[in-house]
Amino acid sequence: MADRIPAREDELQNQSPPMPDFKALFEAAPGLYLVLTQPDFRIVAVSDAYLRATKTERAAILGRGLFDVFPDNPDDPAADGVRNLRASLERVVQFRRPDTMSVQKYDIRKPESEGGGFEEKYWSPRNTPVFGPTGQFTYIIHRVEDVTSFIQLKQRGAEQDKLTDRLRERTEQMEAEIFMRAREVEAAREQLEAEQKLRQVQKMEAVGHLTGGIAHDFNNILTVITGLIDILAEAVEHDAALSSVTKMISDAAFRGAEVTKHLLAFSRQQPLQPREANLNTLVQDTARLLRPSLGEQIEIDTALEPDAWPAFIDPNHMATALLNLAVTPATRCPKAASLCWRPATSSSTRSMPRPTPMCARVNT
Repeated sequence: MADRIPAREDELQNQSPPMPDFKALFEAAPGLYLVLTQPDFRIVAVSDAYLRATKTERAAILGRGLFDVFPDNPDDPAADGVRNLRASLERVVQFRRPDTMSVQKYDIRKPESEGGGFEEKYWSPRNTPVFGPTGQFTYIIHRVEDVTSFIQLKQRGAEQDKLTDRLRERTEQMEAEIFMRAREVEAAREQLEAEQKLRQVQKMEAVGHLTGGIAHDFNNILTVITGLIDILAEAVEHDAALSSVTKMISDAAFRGAEVTKHLLAFSRQQPLQPREANLNTLVQDTARLLRPSLGEQIEIDTALEPDAWPAFIDPNHMATALLNLAVTPATRCPKAASLCWRPATSSSTRSMPRPTPMCARVNT
């Protein structure tokens, strides 16, 4: 019995290993493979992975022409899968060497159980010739990789990039539009301000013309009054009571003439008549004129300088300037306020000799 065991082992060792089942190995291969005849490109073998990827069955495609099983998508006018794959296979037949194709859109037909029609697919194919023992060209191995997910992801990325570019362009357009609108608003505001200033100038000119006309008419009336008063004063110069009355009328006419000069100065129709004037007196007279006009909420205080120099000015224009300095802030101050005027000699002239006085200021 012991002698038989070594003999059996020797017999097993001398036996050849069984031949592998290449058909089973090919069909179970993880890659996507078809075996085609040439030159008619009929399917004679297919891997299980290829059947799953193309949603077909082995019995339904073996022995049939490749392009009968996988035609172009009739709903895609740009479909060129059949033409490009046929050209690659014919190059393999003609040149008897492998041919690698670029990524190809080649839709597959869906089974009726999935609703029929075609499903979008992208493949990366390579076609390789197979030669027999004597060198004869027998088959073509058609291997593909399904790159649909990668291409679709890439397309979505490209679409997202396009969307981002469109959003960026739209944002830039909106920024440009906003900038232009801001410029238009600013231009409109400037034009409105210019128009308002123009209207104000025109209004002041109209008021000035009206004031000048009234002043001239009033001055004509005063001329008649003062002329008659002079005649009347001569006639009653021996009557003290009547002379006093004529003096009061003459003083009133003189004050009216001063008012007329102010009106003419305001209307810019009174030429400059500069002369030496006492600023203290001018400030006091103008303050006396303003107090009833400004109201009780505005208090006018004058800080006079006893040794103030005389000023070489047009008193009427100076009085108008003081009126403007007082009225403008007073109209913008609804509450109680104090306005102080202080005529003073400019400090820059104190060390200079005193020729004809011309330099003076009024602090407001």
